[in-house]
Amino acid sequence: MDVCGQILILMTHNFEYNSPYVECRGPALDTPYLLLEQRMEAAGQRIAAYLRHLPMPERKRHTLALQILDELAKNPGDNPAQAQARGMAILRDLMQDERPILHVYPGPKLMRKPMVPEEMDRRPWVGAFFRVWRPLWLMAANFSNLFYLHLLQYTLLLAGMYALEKTIPWTILFFWHGLMDLIGKGL
Repeated sequence: MDVCGQILILMTHNFEYNSPYVECRGPALDTPYLLLEQRMEAAGQRIAAYLRHLPMPERKRHTLALQILDELAKNPGDNPAQAQARGMAILRDLMQDERPILHVYPGPKLMRKPMVPEEMDRRPWVGAFFRVWRPLWLMAANFSNLFYLHLLQYTLLLAGMYALEKTIPWTILFFWHGLMDLIGKGL
């Protein structure tokens, strides 16, 4: 056996060996250790992905994964799929005695909202001024609207009186105004 064959037998991982003294390149041989490592790696990834979504403390999750991999190392199976299946069976056996923790989630609730940018005020002092004076402005607008409605009522009343050319005592005029006010408010 030449030097290249001996180096390839000694290599257990598939990586490039860049030595100036060795000028041979070839595929890495599948040693029993490499096959076992591939099976255990596949099973470990599947178990870790499953355990990651269970509501349990991190330390307990790691100790449980270690117990499963120790038990699996005794009889991993012939290929990675069998190792994964046996690892999940061991996990089910270990989890049968466990009682699930209710209402415990591994993270905070996810509140997704559309990311719409808020409109920035370029002149914040103007916005502050309007926010401070808005109640006074609304009150003044309400009074002025009420004043205009009363003015319109008086104008129509005077126009009607002028058209009929009658003189009505002021007491009846005030009574008429009060009646119109009640009708306007809906009472």
